[in-house]
Parts: sequence; C-alpha cells; structure tokens
Amino acid sequence: MTDYNQGCKITLYWLEQSRSHRILWLLEELQLKYELKTYKRRADKLAPAELKEVHPLGKSPVITIEAPGVSKPLVLAESGAIVEYLVDHFGKARPSLVPARYQEGHEGQVGGEREEWMRYRYFMHYVEGSLMPFLVMTLVNDTVRKSPPFFVRPITSIVAGQVEAQFLTRNVEGNLAFLEDQLKTAPEGGPFLCGKELSAADILISFPVIAAHMRVMQDKKQKDRYPLLSAYAERLQGIDGYKKAVTKIEQVEGSFSASMYNLTSPATNADEPVPTRFNPTATMAGPSKSLVLDPALQKYYELNANRYKYFRWNPRHAWISFIYMAAIPAALTFVAYKTEGKYELRGKRREDTISEW
Repeated sequence: MTDYNQGCKITLYWLEQSRSHRILWLLEELQLKYELKTYKRRADKLAPAELKEVHPLGKSPVITIEAPGVSKPLVLAESGAIVEYLVDHFGKARPSLVPARYQEGHEGQVGGEREEWMRYRYFMHYVEGSLMPFLVMTLVNDTVRKSPPFFVRPITSIVAGQVEAQFLTRNVEGNLAFLEDQLKTAPEGGPFLCGKELSAADILISFPVIAAHMRVMQDKKQKDRYPLLSAYAERLQGIDGYKKAVTKIEQVEGSFSASMYNLTSPATNADEPVPTRFNPTATMAGPSKSLVLDPALQKYYELNANRYKYFRWNPRHAWISFIYMAAIPAALTFVAYKTEGKYELRGKRREDTISEW
C-alpha cells in the first residue's frame, strides 16, 4: 500500500464553523493519514486561547508536519499556503488537483501557460484576496447592527444598513456575478472553475461559495440569477472527499455546520424580494443532521435584519427619534445637574447616609 504521507505525521487543528474544513477536505482528497484536533468557538465566536499554543495568532486552520529526520515540526498557517504546500509535497494521490502548467512545446516560455493553470493560480489568490474580505466585513457589519444596547440599535442599524447598501451589497453581488461568468466560460465547459477536473482552487473557494449558497441562493429568484454557481456549490458538497470530511467531523463532534457567516443578500433595487438571512444554528425539529431552516425563525431574521429598508420618516418615527436622541439625554443631564454633589458613595459607616445635602 502506497504511503502518501512519506513517513510524515500530519496534525490538523480544526475549528468549528471556519475555513479549516477545506483543509480537512484536501487531506481526504490526498488520501493522507492525519491526526485531527478539534476546537470550539468561545461565546463571543472567537477562537479559543489554546490555539495560540500552536501558532502565535491563535487562528485556524493550522497544520503541523513532523517529517522523518527533522527535529522540529513544521507549523503551517494560512489556508492558501497550507494548500500549496500539501499539493506540492503530498500530491501523488491526486496530481490533477494542480492543472498542468505549460502548453506542449511552450515549456518555460512567458505566456506559454495553459488557461487551466492560469485560472488555478488566479483563484488560489482571489479567494482570500478579493472574495473573503467582503464576507468578513459582512459579518462585522451584522455585529455592529445587532450588538449595541437596544436604545442605540436603531442608529447602528441605519449606519450598518448604509454600509451594506452603499458598499457591501454591490461588492458581494459583483463577486457572485463574476464567479457565475467564470463557471460559464470554464475550459472544456467545466463543471469546475479550472475545467473538467476538481482542483485545489475549487477546494479553497468552497468555504465562501457554500456560505453564499446557504445564505443568498436559498431564495428562488437569487438561485435563478446564479444557476451555475448554485449548482457548483451543490456539486462541491456532493464530492466524496467533502462528504468524508463532514462525516469525520460528525463522528468527532456529533454535528457539522458549514459556515458562521450571515451573508447579506445582494439586491439591485428596492423592488426585489427582501432576502432571507441564514442562521446556521436554526434547524427544524427531528433527528436529521441536515441543515433545514425553520420558516418562523427565517422570517424573524429577515424582518429583524432588514428593518432599515422599510424606515420612513413619519410623525411616529419623529417622536421616537426625538425621545431617544433629545428628551432622554436632556432629562438625564438635568437630573445629573440638579443632584451634583448630593450623593457620595464612598465607604461610610452603617448609620451614615449617602446624602450630602
């Protein structure tokens, strides 16, 4: 039996609802033996402090490789770097994950590269350089909208809504349209980004594409708008290596959730249907581990997330704004002014009063 590990011990430090799952998928595709160490997110959704013992930034994915004759383990971070290192050194089981570089007879020439390889090289950098930043910003924007105290939330919702409408929506939409076109023009008709064969770039881009599919393209109109991208996301999830990776996590953790991103669905104008919001923890009752949105929760997230789109100035809203932004601050200021110096909360004896006058 072929030892694709070449005697190396590989350990993957996997974090739930993170980009580390695509590294697990790649390990399965390369038929490598590995040790899997899983971690849960904290209540604030950040990675646990234990990961800093593996890598100073405390992020995931991280892998360690202990090679024969090497005293110190190799620690690799950043998804793109990990993918490139693994396919470079352990790609014998699936050489097709990296398309052949040069056209026959043009080896080493500038411009002699094959389209499949040029696409592969581009998408290996596109995923984290162009696509993921907008998804991360969407997550941050949602946090800005939801986290403040309730009396400040109307203001933060308006601000977050403007950021979404003026910046995030158009960029998310632009990237989805770009990927739809790239699938349409894939070499030899696809069905993958670089041609007929699954590539490491497809594995790397799976995380944001599946997240977008679970959030944006659940709406029928959006799904019809990006039919190739929607089918591509479903195709990736149907590949044996991906399903093996999911099964491995379900065996260890008991369940699997593909993404923590609550993406903002792009809409070109106000007449389009209001998009739904995806909550990866909302499931229907029953034993199935598949992800099924509860319609009631789905509607609640939709209404809660898109309130700013229905905001209109009217007498009621004017009074609410006046109360929150003027009346309440003025009343608190008046009370503070009138009672200045009246109470002293420093340590006192039991019979003493806190009133100073």
